[in-house]
Amino acid sequence: MDGAAPSFSPLPDGTEWLRYGNEGATRNLPLSDDLVSALSFLPELGVEMEVFSGGQPGEGEGPRVGSTRHDHGNAADVFFSQNGRRLDWSNPDDLPIFEEIVRRGKAAGITGFGAGDGYMQPGSMHIGFGNPGVWGAGGSGANAPDWLRNAYDGSEASPMATQGQGTGELPLETLFSAVSNPFLMADPGMASVVNSMLAQRMQQMDPMHALDMDYKRAQIAKMEADASAGPKAATSFGTPIWGSDPEGNAVFGTLDNAGNFNITETPEGFSFGKEPIRLDTGNEFTLLDPVTRQVIGTVPKDNYGSAYETAAGSAAGKAGVEAQLGAQEAIATAQRTLTQIENLKNDPGLWWSVGGLGWTPNVPGNPQAGTISRIEQLQGASFLQAFESLKGGGQITEVEGTKATNAIARLQRSQSYEEFIQALTELQEVVQAGLERAQRQAQGEPMPLPNVAGGNAGSPGNGGGWEVVGVE
Repeated sequence: MDGAAPSFSPLPDGTEWLRYGNEGATRNLPLSDDLVSALSFLPELGVEMEVFSGGQPGEGEGPRVGSTRHDHGNAADVFFSQNGRRLDWSNPDDLPIFEEIVRRGKAAGITGFGAGDGYMQPGSMHIGFGNPGVWGAGGSGANAPDWLRNAYDGSEASPMATQGQGTGELPLETLFSAVSNPFLMADPGMASVVNSMLAQRMQQMDPMHALDMDYKRAQIAKMEADASAGPKAATSFGTPIWGSDPEGNAVFGTLDNAGNFNITETPEGFSFGKEPIRLDTGNEFTLLDPVTRQVIGTVPKDNYGSAYETAAGSAAGKAGVEAQLGAQEAIATAQRTLTQIENLKNDPGLWWSVGGLGWTPNVPGNPQAGTISRIEQLQGASFLQAFESLKGGGQITEVEGTKATNAIARLQRSQSYEEFIQALTELQEVVQAGLERAQRQAQGEPMPLPNVAGGNAGSPGNGGGWEVVGVE
């Protein structure tokens, strides 16, 4: 593009290392000479750079976007490639090249770098001048990836960047450049030498190869140490073995690698203490010494109490299951009953069907006809049977049952409208309480054990039929 900054030295194959792909971008200006000069180390790495967002006019000078870093070509958003392949910092094989670009760029005066997941495009990098720093997703320094921060802060260079330096071997970037040089690789002999050197260097960089070499060195060092130390001394190992000495005292020791049993020496006054072994012999527990296996005592078992607790638990469990099974049916019954009561309370014909007008006959088509039918439903056998099922299931207490029975008895058409509504309200409150109990039972709340006929169930040993209520 016109006015592009000079690209300096080309790659070994003659390719220009700096290319522009920002013709249609807002930031479509070339990079400044200073930035191009600071990046002129890229050919040494065999890396070419494509600019997709370059320079832009300063504020008030023309179309621009974002911060001032890109003003006058002092920063760029770029892709890097090597041997015709685009590099990506998410590829472990490419990451060392990005780290070296950051290190060399900072040494050349470049102050700002941005990259990482969630920042611009995958594999891309911001590089340029401005306030010093590194950043990642959202342009935040806190989101800068570790590799970028470490490279910028001057951490030790990666093996790819340093392999061969100061050892008399060719730098790795030189080998890469040689492989990509078609004129050099046209010579079969030279190509064989370069490929062999590159393969050897890549093997040295392989972490598994390094671990294998470390293991072999450790094995050699161990053999040398064993040879200089002479015969092995006996070493104790294994799980401690318990026993007793001729006087019956508890002792323990371990076997050594020569098969000898070595008793562990203990301080004077020390004695071993271990929990006794409990053997269930039916009516009692027999206690054995854990070392000598001699009987040291017995503990009687409360078989009667255990059996009583088991029976009581079974009864409670059975009652709880039956209560839960019956709770769903009770909920449905209570809800139907409440619906009937509510419908009658809200019936506009109720006022005409009770009290002074309660003697009016139920004439078909009369506005009172539906109301009188609802009253008769609450007085009918089906309603009373449903109500009795709530009482029998334990959802309604005895006191509440009496209150509801009295309310039902007052549901007569001869009652005044106010008294009739009051009776419906009292009945409604009792059924609502029963519904709430049934809902709690359905959720698994425990129910009290039913009382036995003739009084409360007695506890074992008190003769049955009585309980301690309290002492003032």
